[in-house]
Amino acid sequence: DVTVPNTGNWAIHYEECCRNAAILNMMLPAGESHYFYTNFMVDTLNSSPVFLNPPIVLAQDSVPFYYNPLPFDADGDSIAWSLDIPLSSNGTPVAGYTLPPSDSLFPFNMDPLTGEITFLPNTLGNFQVSLRVKEYRNGVQIGEITRDMQIIVVPSSNRPANVSVNSNTFPYNSKNYTIAPGAPFNMTVSVIDIDGQNLRLSGAGEPFLLANNPAVFTPINATACAGGTLSWTPTAAQARTAPYVIGIRVSEDFNGQVFQSDLSVSLRVGNSAGLGSINANSAFTLSPNPSNGAFNLQFTTSSSESVRVSVMTITGKVVSSFVNSQIVNGVNVIMVNDLGLSKGIYM
Repeated sequence: DVTVPNTGNWAIHYEECCRNAAILNMMLPAGESHYFYTNFMVDTLNSSPVFLNPPIVLAQDSVPFYYNPLPFDADGDSIAWSLDIPLSSNGTPVAGYTLPPSDSLFPFNMDPLTGEITFLPNTLGNFQVSLRVKEYRNGVQIGEITRDMQIIVVPSSNRPANVSVNSNTFPYNSKNYTIAPGAPFNMTVSVIDIDGQNLRLSGAGEPFLLANNPAVFTPINATACAGGTLSWTPTAAQARTAPYVIGIRVSEDFNGQVFQSDLSVSLRVGNSAGLGSINANSAFTLSPNPSNGAFNLQFTTSSSESVRVSVMTITGKVVSSFVNSQIVNGVNVIMVNDLGLSKGIYM
């Protein structure tokens, strides 16, 4: 805890030598320092952003990795997150840093909408990852936090637990829902481990922290077969455009190791038509995918209105945006010929 003498902008950093020599995605890790920092605005109305979920440090070779740090700001300020380059002495970027290696069809990525980090490990060893969260109020940046974490990719004969969900809201077994205020939302999580290992579930996310009418996750931990129930009936006061993101973490014990995986669930509260977005009952397809730059975007809407289509990089940067004002009630198709984009992955 740090008490500062007056309001205004403040910066705090911490530095220590040296990093783990076993890290593989740095040029000379043992010669690099740890450097962490936070910038924050001190006033009577501001708290810094935080990460609600602790890191997952153990990854299994050739098994998809899912981790959501759950960036969150208690004041409701806008926050934006991204992958970053770890910093060394005096805040200089670490030399020769690259993202952890991954299968080319499942590259290392941080979802700009949910914060979920995913990749398919294909190289054993220690790898460093750095995250950055920026806080904005009225379009002005007023804070920033970072997190460094190591992910250790290990060989294992563990067969990952199978996780499935079922809800009382369409599309029933999805990770993205739109909930009407006052409508009860219930989702069951079922976990089966064919290795017969101990299973533990936990939940984290903003809905559990709400002062009024919080969500509740009730886990049922057991061996081989476990589960849990997520329940929430949001009020009209909790409706908003931005989704609430919940992380359900599954932990399984195997030969003295603990493998963990996060299931990210996005809950948007409000009348979908009023939010100006495609509602939860929409059929949404993009074909062909992958494409050579020409593709068709097909979806269903429940009203006639203009629709904005934005194309983003995996870091959230908008590279193309256009409006089609001919959207009608029912099935619509937008045909895109060529956006002039370089080869890569886009959202």
